[in-house]
Amino acid sequence: MVVKSERTGERPETVEIAGADVWLRRGISEGEREERGGEGGSVKVKVFTYEELHFTDPTGELTVEGAKADFDTVWTAHEADGMSMEEQIASLQQQVADSQAALLELGDIVGGE
Repeated sequence: MVVKSERTGERPETVEIAGADVWLRRGISEGEREERGGEGGSVKVKVFTYEELHFTDPTGELTVEGAKADFDTVWTAHEADGMSMEEQIASLQQQVADSQAALLELGDIVGGE
């Protein structure tokens, strides 16, 4: 399942593998936020926000290089992991609605409207 995540400190890797655990991250963007510092002051902290997908690869065959080379395919293959049937159906319905809206927009562009 895809979750929105954030991390302070160093920029996260796009692909991280530790044993059978795999983390894919996309849309990594850098920003700042203020946090309380010592003595009532505040300090600016670098923050990275991104979408993160975690899954396990029991075979251990997936490599960082392989996941980076075929990132979109690996992401799509595991995007629904951990989702209930209802969540999967809702996701598919949203994808269909998005595709229909895009097709209508393309029709307007091609048709000159």
